[in-house]
Amino acid sequence: MTHPTGSLPAAYFEALYAADPDPWRFRDSAYEAGKYAATLAALERPRYGRVLEVGCSIGVLTKQLAGRCDRCWRSTARPAPSRRRGAIAGLCPASPWRSARCRGSGRAPATT
Repeated sequence: MTHPTGSLPAAYFEALYAADPDPWRFRDSAYEAGKYAATLAALERPRYGRVLEVGCSIGVLTKQLAGRCDRCWRSTARPAPSRRRGAIAGLCPASPWRSARCRGSGRAPATT
């Protein structure tokens, strides 16, 4: 199987997260904290009905977004990182290959 230029196989990320549940230091990096703060500051309203974070990894930003919305969904191509001791463990059930509803009532949006 070939991969497009610049793409890494899924096994690479599985091994990376198996060795370190937070390999990019999303939880404690000042750089990442600054990005999260800038993202939240860019939101025009203090509260939203629904939020979707695509590419949530271990869910540090997802957890912050969940506090500002009625319903929060997350999506990641490889669900293993968010299943393992992520910031959203217990807040959002992991659901392989589709979005999972974080909180609120109702159904998660349909995905294909």
